[in-house]
Amino acid sequence: MRKAYIFTPLFIAGMLAFGLFTGGPDVPMDSAGSIRDSLEDNLETVDASFGGDAVFIKGGITVQVSKLKAFTPEELDLFTEGDRGQLFDITITNNGKKPLDLFLLAIVKTDISGKKQAVCLDVFQEKGGLQGVPFEPVKVGQTVSFPWGMSCPGAKGTDIEVTIAITDKEQVKFVGVLA
Repeated sequence: MRKAYIFTPLFIAGMLAFGLFTGGPDVPMDSAGSIRDSLEDNLETVDASFGGDAVFIKGGITVQVSKLKAFTPEELDLFTEGDRGQLFDITITNNGKKPLDLFLLAIVKTDISGKKQAVCLDVFQEKGGLQGVPFEPVKVGQTVSFPWGMSCPGAKGTDIEVTIAITDKEQVKFVGVLA
């Protein structure tokens, strides 16, 4: 007898979010690099830090992230041996002229202690509300905060840089240390 699988809307949304927010796999374009490398190179980068002041980017948008905190996901099989769960809050204020669609937000890359493109995997789970970005656009004058979880290689105190594309024109590189 064949087994039927039912995918809940949350599971489907999580899988779509994973593809959208991680930028998907690196896809070769040509000898110059991947699509992800091209996206990163074409965006203006603003430097900031985990737990630092809000960063102002084009279009009247401010972005701030909290300090990294250690956490353990519901499903431990999400981790590779030696990975550390990292949790932080992303706060975005839209003081622009039109609603901001957060589906443009993407983790473009992570660097761990100078190792370019070290892979931190996004963690999605119902516990703690780790479900990606809010579905509704951020209205003008509105502020939203949401948690983000990642599984990163490295020991506590290891330097980390996480580059997040907020719009199609600008990205913010947040620096800190693994909790």
